[in-house]
Amino acid sequence: MKRRIFKEDKQAVSPVIATILMVAITVVLAATLYMMIDTGDDGAQLLAGGLSYSTDGSRTTAYTEEENGDWQAHARIRVTLDRPSSAAEDDVTIVVIDDGGEELGDGEYELAFSLLDEDDRVATGTRIRVTVTGLNDGDNIRNYEVVMRVSGYDGAVDTTIR
Repeated sequence: MKRRIFKEDKQAVSPVIATILMVAITVVLAATLYMMIDTGDDGAQLLAGGLSYSTDGSRTTAYTEEENGDWQAHARIRVTLDRPSSAAEDDVTIVVIDDGGEELGDGEYELAFSLLDEDDRVATGTRIRVTVTGLNDGDNIRNYEVVMRVSGYDGAVDTTIR
């Protein structure tokens, strides 16, 4: 039997190859992190925060005002915003969806929202009054969903009126 003698090479990878490997690993890691961060469809940031329904000051069963005679109900909503930290009132859109999945405001119902705080910006802690007009006597807005969107941000935050 013939003996083979292996030559031991004490030299590592050449510096050029080592540099190329380090750059390739860095590029792969950066691409992986970029793909993990969800920035939305068009590069806009995702809206982060929440809405919470407050029973305090809400009248979810329809009532009529003496002045105009329309039946209406309203709910108070408290806002929490993480991203953006605040938004101008004009950049905020509020949508109410009834318990049947229909969006209000397009047909017989009218929808309005107003800030209850003196500032004209929406931020964490802002209280909003959402009013639905055009209801009938005895109607209520329980189980309706309130959805808020902010211009320039993808996604929405919502709550259900209980």
